Amino acid sequence: MENTNNQTLLSAQPRFDQNAPKIQAYSTVNHLSPLELEEPMRQEMTECLNQLLADTITLRELYKKSHWQIAGPTFYEIHLLFDKHNELQILSEHLVNVPIVEA
Repeated sequence: MENTNNQTLLSAQPRFDQNAPKIQAYSTVNHLSPLELEEPMRQEMTECLNQLLADTITLRELYKKSHWQIAGPTFYEIHLLFDKHNELQILSEHLVNVPIVEA
């Protein structure tokens, strides 16, 4: 972001000067979480969740592609349906990111 004349301009260019520590390497199991599961079970769960995430992303991208390729007399109604589904997806993403406080 650049600040010019008290206005903030957003830039789509990547910021190469940012550095952050890696939280966890892909396809590894973090031993800091308070799970009482054995290592093989946690590794299996990690693999299954990674596959589920990949499948979900693929499905979402196919859905978005369908959204941009609709045509015909029902275009408007289908477009509204896609928009409604997108709003529900955004809401569900916010719900997933709500922190859980254990009693």
